[in-house]
Amino acid sequence: MKILMVSDIHSDYNAAISSYHSENSKDDPLDYVLDCGDHTDIKNLFEFVPHYYINGNHEPDEILVPEDQMPLPYRISPGQTIVLPSKNHKVRVAGLDGNYTDPSKDYAVTNENIEKLERIEEGDLDILLTHESPVLARKNLQYKHMAEKVIRQIDRIKPKFVFSGHMNRFDDTLFTPGEIQNIVLEDMVKGYGVLRVGEEYRLERVRCRFG
Repeated sequence: MKILMVSDIHSDYNAAISSYHSENSKDDPLDYVLDCGDHTDIKNLFEFVPHYYINGNHEPDEILVPEDQMPLPYRISPGQTIVLPSKNHKVRVAGLDGNYTDPSKDYAVTNENIEKLERIEEGDLDILLTHESPVLARKNLQYKHMAEKVIRQIDRIKPKFVFSGHMNRFDDTLFTPGEIQNIVLEDMVKGYGVLRVGEEYRLERVRCRFG
């Protein structure tokens, strides 16, 4: 299984389309796109490759259905687990919208959505998508309490990876206290990741020529 990992597309559509054409070939096709949020518009950028996303903190108020009827990306709602099948493997993916601001603001991480994480059983998740890394957010005293709630759920569930965005820089050095790796993806114009799923999970960081 080959998964394109992206975040913070915003309006950098050329970068997203370029990543699709670079990674999707007849001999080595893409199976899925997973997206950690922040979009100017919700639109098809990856043709018929299934594209699943969460909300970041910059999302459109209106989603326009395209005239060409190409499939729109599918939002992973809080509390949902998406199961991505391939010939020999399946990957279970869930998401947590937003960043660590005042919960009264749009697209903030909320207690309600954290409670939905509590419903996921230990070992029942492979990948958690978050917009802002809880490992980084807990370093800010203002957001520490909320971020640590998320981290406790991550360490209880024990996904193989947590992927985040928001910071506009790549970081693969972050781990929760329970040693779950939290990979922060850079914004789309700078680069993306290619996750290969087999007997093991392998992530390749790809720098984008637009960055």
